[in-house]
This record gives sequence, C-alpha cells and structure tokens, in this order.
Amino acid sequence: MAAKLRISVAQVYRKYKATIATPSGPYKVLLVTVERGDKRKPLVAQWGGIPLRRQRNAVLTDQPQRIWNTKTELLERLLADTCELCGSRENVEVHHIRRLADL
Repeated sequence: MAAKLRISVAQVYRKYKATIATPSGPYKVLLVTVERGDKRKPLVAQWGGIPLRRQRNAVLTDQPQRIWNTKTELLERLLADTCELCGSRENVEVHHIRRLADL
C-alpha cells in the first residue's frame, strides 16, 4: 500500500491505523474507509484483526477419506464384451477397445 500511495510504511500506519473490538479483545488493524455519497454504504477494507490464538477445542479432520472404486473404466469396458465402434458382441478382441491415447 505504501508503494501504491508513494509514501513510507510509517506514514501508512499513521494514516490508516485503527483499533477494532473482536471476541478475543481489541486488535490494532489498518482500516481504509471510502465514503460514498448518494445514500450508499461506505467501502471498508481491513487488514489484520484475525486472532491467531490456539483453539484448544478445535476438531481436526485432516485424514483423507477412502474412496473404494469397484473397477477401473478400462476394465469395465473390457468386461462389457462389446465393440465400442460397431456394437458387435461376436469375437470381441482387445483391439476393439479404444486406445488409451484416445481417452
């Protein structure tokens, strides 16, 4: 923000510093408010104010879920015993299945 406004970082903090109330107490943040006329709400941008305290009662669910597939697509197509091009069910061989490169 300092580079965009072409001012020093200290000037940015002096100009936009604010204190907000959070559930875990007051926090110092950078708060930019752009007032708009015409009975519209002002635009507000806030940096900071996110508590980084440890939550002792948090539940971690970071274990991956197992997904059980019955068969692969290629295996299902081979076991279908049907030519994908002509639909024939007689003398079906592996070369009747589309190449893997065409999938």
